[in-house]
Amino acid sequence: MQIKIKSIQSALIAAIILFLLPGKSVASNPEDLKSEKESQIEDLIREEEQKEKQLKELEKRLGDPDKTVRLKAIEELSQTDGEKVKDLWQIVLNDQDKEVKKKAWKQYDKLRADLERKALHQVILIHIPGEVAKDVFARVKLDFTSWEIRDSFVIGQGSAYAIRMLKKLGYDVDILYSSISEWQEARKSYEISQREGKPSELKPPPEGPPEPEYLYRILIFDLTRTKEPAEGYTQWLDRESIRMKNDQYLALEALHPKDSFSELIEDFKQRGFYIVEIFDGTEDFQRNRERYFPE
Repeated sequence: MQIKIKSIQSALIAAIILFLLPGKSVASNPEDLKSEKESQIEDLIREEEQKEKQLKELEKRLGDPDKTVRLKAIEELSQTDGEKVKDLWQIVLNDQDKEVKKKAWKQYDKLRADLERKALHQVILIHIPGEVAKDVFARVKLDFTSWEIRDSFVIGQGSAYAIRMLKKLGYDVDILYSSISEWQEARKSYEISQREGKPSELKPPPEGPPEPEYLYRILIFDLTRTKEPAEGYTQWLDRESIRMKNDQYLALEALHPKDSFSELIEDFKQRGFYIVEIFDGTEDFQRNRERYFPE
């Protein structure tokens, strides 16, 4: 009987020691880790779907015929964050009612710098296996473009919103360059040093994204020089593509096939619009925005 008790005690002590040993948690099992990551992805997808639903409801209130509803919705918009928030601001910044428009601009001016900073793309390295990354990118909506996919990491460009979502999923993210222009300067300097045969202690910057099938531009229209459209054309513009607008100028985002830009410009001319300048993306526009949209 005494031997049996000692055997039970020994077994209990051994079990406790095994339980306390580091690295022996249930989550250390590869299948359990995979299941945990899957759960994180599903939770994030549901969370983003809920946010999108809330934004659509807010968009309706921002366009409500009742001015008091729109004014209240502006307060809510001021407390809302996300990739699509800048599109919602365009609705009230261009409101026909002077009181609503004035309040919208007052609130927007307080948030503008932060919204623009979060929308700017940075060059980042994500510590994620390449095969896993392909699955994650296919399922989760990220403001991210991959440049290079390797076995243990991915390099690309993404916004602050994308970085935040990746960290929510438990992936470490390194900021290689704080902006695309900073990367371009580094790449240019490196290529010059290579051509001149100068030794460089710096690690070569990433080569950049593959040749895009589509290009993103921002067009500036002078509204005071708008003409009547040609026969068969209208002056309709996609409201969601309007980046900024004032009494004289309008900034329009345009995503177009890389080999059809001249056709796009001609189409706007036929519709009676006068284009004064074309910017190659967000950063180019932000550097020169003051010329058309002063603070």
